[in-house]
Amino acid sequence: IRDMTRITQAETRAQSLSRENEALRQRARLSEEHLSRLFDGLPGKMLVLTPGEFRIVAATDEYAEAVMLERDALLDRRLFDVLPDDPSEPQADGVRNLRASLERVEALRTTDVMNLQRYPVRKPDGMFQERLWLPRNKPVLDADGRVIYIVHRMEDMTGLLARNGVKPGGK
Repeated sequence: IRDMTRITQAETRAQSLSRENEALRQRARLSEEHLSRLFDGLPGKMLVLTPGEFRIVAATDEYAEAVMLERDALLDRRLFDVLPDDPSEPQADGVRNLRASLERVEALRTTDVMNLQRYPVRKPDGMFQERLWLPRNKPVLDADGRVIYIVHRMEDMTGLLARNGVKPGGK
């Protein structure tokens, strides 16, 4: 009888734990959805990147629009595969400068604010359009101080500078 009682108690406890586990999974799904909606609603041009490979795990609609791509075309791709330097410009340094900034963020675990960067963006027709950006890169640290993500934020300064007589590339 004791064995049957213990079996019944164990089954009841297992069912209770299963219900608790499912409730926690549901809360995690809601939290993930809410976090995704929060990020999507943020004003500004931002990406969330993995350290090392700089793989894009999140992108705001404003960022996607600024680089003339759909958000889905950005997600789960390496940043520099999606946004390369203009291959017709051997002196282009946009990728090199941005990579150096991201590597500083990862190594030093601190925000890196870059100087004005010339970083042309590929248009849907394959041609590159001149752009001037002010990038800022910030680490997201876990509880142990390790970089788990890097937030890449940029401001497109092209229009503002053009209104003030500054042309991309100093032309």
